[in-house]
Amino acid sequence: MEYPSGEEIPGHLPRNVNGDGVIPPFRQAHAKFMNESYAKVVDDGAVGFVKQMVHRMLEKGHENPVHTLLELGAGQGQHLHFVKQSFPRYIQSDWILREELEKRPGVENLVLNAEDLSSIEDNSVDRVIATCLLTHLDNPEKALQEWRRVVKVGGWLSVWVPCEMGVLLRISQNLTTKRKIEKFGFDYEWMCRLDHRNHFPMMRALINQVFVSDDVRHSGLPFSKLPWDLQLLRIYQIQKKA
Repeated sequence: MEYPSGEEIPGHLPRNVNGDGVIPPFRQAHAKFMNESYAKVVDDGAVGFVKQMVHRMLEKGHENPVHTLLELGAGQGQHLHFVKQSFPRYIQSDWILREELEKRPGVENLVLNAEDLSSIEDNSVDRVIATCLLTHLDNPEKALQEWRRVVKVGGWLSVWVPCEMGVLLRISQNLTTKRKIEKFGFDYEWMCRLDHRNHFPMMRALINQVFVSDDVRHSGLPFSKLPWDLQLLRIYQIQKKA
């Protein structure tokens, strides 16, 4: 399934069409990058190694059997292979479903807007998993409220939050993804800022506000006790209390 270059689709990425129906050249370039080069940038080399490490971090402490897991922004379905919990129902969702998503009994692939989970009942999911999704969203506050709504009391949310605008992340991006993106002939600053629109301090503040009555824990990479701008990312493990 290719990234749409023209039509408006609800979800975490901006539409590619102007109000007059014309597709701007920069939107065409963005769609071309997502279709042809994105996986090569994030799945290989040092970036791919760190990405696998983060998938494992998201699953740390989650080994108990559950009934329903909901993954938001599933992309190509990489995270499912790291899940340790047994389950009768695992929902892989994204704003557009890709052909690479695994199809097997117990796994459902659904088109969902991460900011509007109205098709999912309150308190019906044992755990929500979001891998590097929050930084992409138009309305991250609404998304977090929706994620909390669908989780059962006592259930968990596992959220990967990149430390956008932090010193260490910017240095690492300049040494890795920037070089790769420019090698493929794309403007790094444009591609990165178009997708990663929400900075870490705002995302952290929203998490603390939306989950103020819940148990919020976090770990970081490379070390949890470092200031946020000397971390690459944080993993939030949130248990809903009421």
